[in-house]
Amino acid sequence: MESLQIRKIGLIPLDERNEEDRELYTIYVRARDNITGSMLELQKSLDMEPTEFYTRLDSDVKFREAVVQGFTDGRSARILELESSLIRLAVGAVTRETRTGIDADGGQFEATVIKEAPPNLQALSLLLERLKGTTWSVAKEVNLGEDVVAREIDYKMLSKTQLKKLLKGDVKK
Repeated sequence: MESLQIRKIGLIPLDERNEEDRELYTIYVRARDNITGSMLELQKSLDMEPTEFYTRLDSDVKFREAVVQGFTDGRSARILELESSLIRLAVGAVTRETRTGIDADGGQFEATVIKEAPPNLQALSLLLERLKGTTWSVAKEVNLGEDVVAREIDYKMLSKTQLKKLLKGDVKK
């Protein structure tokens, strides 16, 4: 069974799926939505006895493919979510929250609270390493007397204050 076929079952209207497709897609979805990737949790969410679950895993190719594809797709989705969170943390964010409350006179009011999270330098550093590799460096002109020499400086050698200045673009040439 081709792995894409399990995903395609989701495109078939529910009332048009045969019994086998319904079962395979349920197995796929439960595995995909299993946050920890635990076989024990999957077995429990499918409401199967351990013996039945592991026997089918060993002997039923379609069952095994649905489990593997579900875990694979779920892991990919979680990695994308974690990368997105790391990016938001690295670059900072402005969030708006609308809150309701009761004022001193007993009337209701709404207030918009704006929160600004500054860029997180550890997250930024980690993200740059992951995206560019460990050899990423900051190019900076350094005056060494008569000759002006452009040198590359490993960003790990810079202080947090220097990194903040670079992040803000506050570097004099």
